[in-house]
Amino acid sequence: MTLVEYFWKASQQIVMLTPNKAPNPDIEGWGSGFLLLYKGHRFLVTCDHNVHMEDDYSEGERKGIDYGVGIICNYSDPDNPLSMGLITVSGFIYYDTFDIDMPELTELKDVTFAELKNDFMLPILTNRLCGYDGSIWVHEGEPKLFINADHTADLDISKEYVITGCIRNKISGIVMNRTTTFRERITYAGTQRFGLSVLENPSNVILSDWKGLSGSPVFNEDGNLVGMLNEVVAGKQSLYVTPIKSILKLIDYYLAVDECSTNSDK
Repeated sequence: MTLVEYFWKASQQIVMLTPNKAPNPDIEGWGSGFLLLYKGHRFLVTCDHNVHMEDDYSEGERKGIDYGVGIICNYSDPDNPLSMGLITVSGFIYYDTFDIDMPELTELKDVTFAELKNDFMLPILTNRLCGYDGSIWVHEGEPKLFINADHTADLDISKEYVITGCIRNKISGIVMNRTTTFRERITYAGTQRFGLSVLENPSNVILSDWKGLSGSPVFNEDGNLVGMLNEVVAGKQSLYVTPIKSILKLIDYYLAVDECSTNSDK
């Protein structure tokens, strides 16, 4: 597997679904995420603002509205080739309250994750990724993958970084239109702001070229996961990224609490 194939197969496209409208919710938004294998547990990781689209992050205010999340499978029912397979995911964990043992959890964190305790009912497959010259880099219909947390790294100013995913997402009638993107030559100068790492795109950001990438995994040139894309700034080169170390710290906290709860029930 080439690095390009790995990057593409490790990035998941997700949709946000109308709250409390099962079994036929509408698609309310588009985003990205990644599947993570960590300490024997499986997780879907994405930005909290994807799941809580109405929260006020500038004021740290929760609205209490949880949008549903579906992973786009790129798989259609053979009896209904126009269908779009979704794997819905619930039980997202997020942190915004004070804990004396974890004082870094005092802020509203733009990170959320859900533990995946059951096997998927549908396969998650690739959509086609083409290169700049129109050649096919990754064919459609290939299995996507979990990122093993053993293959993570800290941000390094000597490395370049890659972000992939789908943008310009739109449902036209019964057809889903989207554009694939492969962002490379992203750099890091060591800048931190609001607890996030600030990476630099080679050119100024055009929002339509990035809309739908929130929650995308960020990889270094060696193929290691270094973080997750949270936000971009229109007209500037700034890309705000949560380092993977921060994400794993939150998951560790969740696992510790879950273990204590399990032990207390015995």
